[in-house]
Amino acid sequence: MHMLREAGYKVSAGVVNILDSDWENAVELGEVVDEAPFSPIGDKAHQKNIEMIEKSDAVVLANLSVGRGNFMNLIAAMHASNLGKLVVVDRTPFRERNFVGKEAEELYMKILKRAAVVRKEEEVLDAVRRLLVDGRTLVVSGDFFGVSTGLLGGWKRVKHAFNHTVGDEFHSMDPAEYLRMVARSYGLSSYFGLLTSVPMDKLSVKSCGEVTVFVTAGVMNPNEKIGTINIIAVFECRMSRAAMLNAIITVTEAKTKALLESGHSFTGTNTDAVVVLCTQKGRYHRYCGPASDIGEKLWKCAGEAVKESLARW
Repeated sequence: MHMLREAGYKVSAGVVNILDSDWENAVELGEVVDEAPFSPIGDKAHQKNIEMIEKSDAVVLANLSVGRGNFMNLIAAMHASNLGKLVVVDRTPFRERNFVGKEAEELYMKILKRAAVVRKEEEVLDAVRRLLVDGRTLVVSGDFFGVSTGLLGGWKRVKHAFNHTVGDEFHSMDPAEYLRMVARSYGLSSYFGLLTSVPMDKLSVKSCGEVTVFVTAGVMNPNEKIGTINIIAVFECRMSRAAMLNAIITVTEAKTKALLESGHSFTGTNTDAVVVLCTQKGRYHRYCGPASDIGEKLWKCAGEAVKESLARW
């Protein structure tokens, strides 16, 4: 919480027992959901926690120990992961922190599949910056070299990529100018942008190692104006340009497979777009086909995210 507040974020805590040392620190830093001393989390506190999560831009699940008293915080974290706004600090094996048993282990494994996962507390700030969501717009931020198939796309270095749910004003404007208007409203000057009619509550986020994929999928009317599947893939590694282009193919193949397995008879819509972002730091990858290490992770994340976004309708 200290690190996020120092970075300029307004912070709050989940449910914490009054007079606990964590409670005292949290109260000094921001809003807290109080629970009685030495008591398990009750329904009233849990519901208030859920309400705070739904109003937040991002949620961080610390590397905490889980017992019966705070198990409800794990349930709340699952809700945050379903909303596509959860960062998990997974520094030590969960089995060493799990004092509930199989129920908590299974829930935690589900959470990891839907969240952005970091291994160190020092990595939380960057993860939160890449996971800014509001009611109509997802903004992924960082220092990237990327390629986009969307409006005003191509190759360039960017600080942001966003996916925006259009309003009624979109239909009376030039699409490229509308995109620029959205970017200006968020103070973005170096960006890739995607537009969609899909609400952001359909957003799915999947992470596997150095790959994180963000998907909004709408197929109410394939190959017509209403249907759009937008995919942003973030790679925390170094990649060749060929590998980045290969990532677009891998994402598209995974999307097609997900559509067919979800019962659809088409491979996409006429407005689908893909953004590939690479930090160009870390391990180098020359390839990104499904048979490669990085491509296999992308294939898995993209396919699962498309299916999950479709299932949210």
